[in-house]
Amino acid sequence: MPDKVKMQDILRNVLLKDKNLLNSRDELIAQLDQVVPDDLRRDYNSIRKAIQDNNIGEYFLSNDDADKDQKDNIQTEVFNLLCESGMQSKRAQFVVDTFAGALNWNDNQLKEDMNVSSPIHTEEQDVSDEQIESSQQSESTPVVIPAQSIIPPNLPNHQSQPSQSSQPPPPPPQPPQPVQPSQPAQSNSDNKTKILMGIIIALLCAILFNVMKSNNNETSNNNAQMLQQAESQNNQSNVPNNNVPQNQPAQQTQPQQTQPQPQQAAKPSLPAESELSVGGISIGYSLDKVYSLIGRELSIETAKNDSSELRYQYPDNMVVVVKNGVVSAIVSRAPSSDTMRGVRVGSSLQDVLNAYGDSRMKSPYEDLMLYEYPFTSLNGRECLLRFAIKNNRVEYISARAVDNETTRSEPAPVPVRPVIDIGGARQAFIDYHNAITDGNYRAAYNMMTDNWQNHMGSYGSFVSGFSDTITSSVEDMSVVSSNPDKIVFDYILRARDRFGNRIQVQRFSGSVTMVRSGSRWYIANAHSRKINDWIE
Repeated sequence: MPDKVKMQDILRNVLLKDKNLLNSRDELIAQLDQVVPDDLRRDYNSIRKAIQDNNIGEYFLSNDDADKDQKDNIQTEVFNLLCESGMQSKRAQFVVDTFAGALNWNDNQLKEDMNVSSPIHTEEQDVSDEQIESSQQSESTPVVIPAQSIIPPNLPNHQSQPSQSSQPPPPPPQPPQPVQPSQPAQSNSDNKTKILMGIIIALLCAILFNVMKSNNNETSNNNAQMLQQAESQNNQSNVPNNNVPQNQPAQQTQPQQTQPQPQQAAKPSLPAESELSVGGISIGYSLDKVYSLIGRELSIETAKNDSSELRYQYPDNMVVVVKNGVVSAIVSRAPSSDTMRGVRVGSSLQDVLNAYGDSRMKSPYEDLMLYEYPFTSLNGRECLLRFAIKNNRVEYISARAVDNETTRSEPAPVPVRPVIDIGGARQAFIDYHNAITDGNYRAAYNMMTDNWQNHMGSYGSFVSGFSDTITSSVEDMSVVSSNPDKIVFDYILRARDRFGNRIQVQRFSGSVTMVRSGSRWYIANAHSRKINDWIE
């Protein structure tokens, strides 16, 4: 029995107990989690994700009593919704067919899935009956036929030939002579010929239609089976496929090669066996199993800090780290690489949070934000599943062991560099000179450290030094050196002072040291020299 039919039966049995479960995605998932067997887990993961992310059960429940056209429209709507949310089209169609089959929306599709087809002759006979009835109605006109025009049993053979042969009718006969009494019989024979031709054409059309439909269904079933076999070649036993036509290409029955070949193109994602699966490869797999799933590597590198650790490079920037013959880490940037819960490279941050929840192990690394989740591998090792987020999208996915055999397959996060508040220090120096311009000398004096106040003298002497100052303004500042608590600037200063009845303008080039105390910046040292001056 195909997996789709198995899933339909499982879902149907759950809904027979309470169809309203379709309105409660959490309860429906809880029920299905208990009854879906391990060999159907991969297919079920697609259904589970569709229920969890899109709550598609409500669509089917609210339209369960609708007519066929409305049900078809709903199936199309759900299919498009799943594709837009990132699900592959074949997976989306599988989910839609499973729900529709479980609710018996499409009995014909169910028959096709069970490899049951209606006899062709029945459909042909229906078309033939309709064609005969239609032809008889179109031909039955209110014409009174004279008694002498009825064809006698001993009618010549050339007049009864059309009704005894299935060959195309001969060319129309020559018009009868007006004096021949059999003229009405010839007209009646033409009508019978037309009816017979209509029946033959209807039969041919019915036969052609059924042949085309059978071929299309057979091709579709074969394509679906081929894809399913490619996706589950190591998680399911080999079952003979009775639906494969006899003229299937020979390479599908060839024995598996003993030496896997390097892969040159991305394949459909493999089923995930554990929470630490990335692209179908899990922590704890043997190297032989990796080869059987994704083939030979493009290259092999030895880790610099551990000669027993080998890194197998695959297409699309996927790296499988193997230590002592067992996979200890996987790192992948391949768009086809996904996890057991359906998150893949390119998924949104919201997809990660929906599937795994918020991480208690978040840390920044360069331009990435790393979300990590702890799980135990198939071989019992403590591991972390990582999603590297950039611009709210998954940049890469990795899984690695973090116990006493921790691998260094990817750079460890580094502490965040302390922020240096250059803008705050610059503004404090500008505010100092603005206070002098405004005559707020106490505020300016308080913007210096105690040591620099002692250097400048008392507050009174500080104020007297600006007795002729009209304005003091900073024209330019540049950073010489910086750390979180100390920044040195070079600056250009313009001062306008009273000079008798005129104004003297002076420009100075200097250097100032700003230091942080708590959340404020203070002048710790300053010196300058005059560049030029002039009288306004």
